[in-house]
Amino acid sequence: MSYKLIVFVPELDSSLIDYTNIQIQEITNLFPELQIEQVFTTDPRLVQYFKNPNRVPSYLILKNNVRKGMLQLKVDLNAFTDWIRTNLS
Repeated sequence: MSYKLIVFVPELDSSLIDYTNIQIQEITNLFPELQIEQVFTTDPRLVQYFKNPNRVPSYLILKNNVRKGMLQLKVDLNAFTDWIRTNLS
């Protein structure tokens, strides 16, 4: 099974990009099998999957290219890893 985490961030918000980069590094260390893709909010999947595409950061987990989980807010690393772990099971 193939899992992918897509992280949506605004192109011009460097502080939010830095915030998500730190999360991505930690998640990569904890879940090395998880594919991670960071994209800007111009990516069409943001509108496709989320009712409110203006809330960022937005996170999407796909399992075999099918939506498995969505999250739209800043969360601490422990809550974020718990959310990922739940969606990978």
